[in-house]
Amino acid sequence: MASSAKDIRLRELKDTISQLKTMISEQTELIKSLRFIIDEKSSHEKALQEQVDYLTKKTFGSFHL
Repeated sequence: MASSAKDIRLRELKDTISQLKTMISEQTELIKSLRFIIDEKSSHEKALQEQVDYLTKKTFGSFHL
């Protein structure tokens, strides 16, 4: 009796480990995807800032303080 209870508990723990591995894998993929999105947004933001800087310089000229 005690042995079969241990076997059941062992199977449950193995299932839990398997589920956790799956969750880790899914979260790792999500992190990669979010990092890619962040990199894209950062590149876009940099390009927009360069445009703002260019247009500001065109409109107001360079100021040397």
